[in-house]
Amino acid sequence: MLQLWRSWDSLTENKRFVVDASALIALILEERGYKIVQTIFEKGEAFTTPLAVAETLGIIRIKRGKSARELFDGLIGLGLNIVDLIPEDALEIAYIQSQAAKLSDKNGSPQHLSIADAACLALGFRLNVPVIYSDSLWERIELPGIKLTSFR
Repeated sequence: MLQLWRSWDSLTENKRFVVDASALIALILEERGYKIVQTIFEKGEAFTTPLAVAETLGIIRIKRGKSARELFDGLIGLGLNIVDLIPEDALEIAYIQSQAAKLSDKNGSPQHLSIADAACLALGFRLNVPVIYSDSLWERIELPGIKLTSFR
């Protein structure tokens, strides 16, 4: 189920969200949509996977040169909940990636969804909470049972 973000009040029944690397990067770099992600941390609970954190740390280190430890500690200080993957998540991740691979880009090439993104989607499925995202590919993937909310 795809939802577009309108305001915090429009999603009051959802105070728990899974955030992917793009949401964390937007928050750290104050990119477009970051205030929505910031509101999740201030008024709700943010969950993610270790893979999304690793992707975030790697990208921010390249863009800003900050240490991974400093960035990690900052995210934990904000209240980010890093949830371990469980063996059954592997099944959902494989399914999600196979659904993405069925799609093609404008040149006819198969679409690729990163393992970190697929893990966030699988976590959202397992926790039964919306996944905050910015990648328009996610809107095109058939993802029964996964709630999506765009932050941009």
